[in-house]
Amino acid sequence: MTDPSSSSSSSKWSWLSSSSDPSFDKLKGKDNGDGEDDSSRRMPYSSDDAKGVTGVYVVIVNDQFVMDAWKEKLAPKGTPIHFLADDQGEFAGATGLIFDATSLLGGPRSKI
Repeated sequence: MTDPSSSSSSSKWSWLSSSSDPSFDKLKGKDNGDGEDDSSRRMPYSSDDAKGVTGVYVVIVNDQFVMDAWKEKLAPKGTPIHFLADDQGEFAGATGLIFDATSLLGGPRSKI
């Protein structure tokens, strides 16, 4: 897949790489909050604000278009939730959360 930021894509989101984007560094040493089975129920951010949560990052092992759909559904405008596309599974692989779903879904996916 080519980098959508280099094409005439009309997406409002950035294409990020875990090797070059400092946003991924903010996740190091943090609780990844993977105890919930239903991601859509886990939102919104405001319920965690009083517990000292300083940011919510959703890392999606998928392409920009799937990331856009999740963002639109779960984090309406003004919501301080950050979505990061990990289309090649670099971040998920580095954290041991990757599995090969190539035969079923066309590429790697996260275990959670």
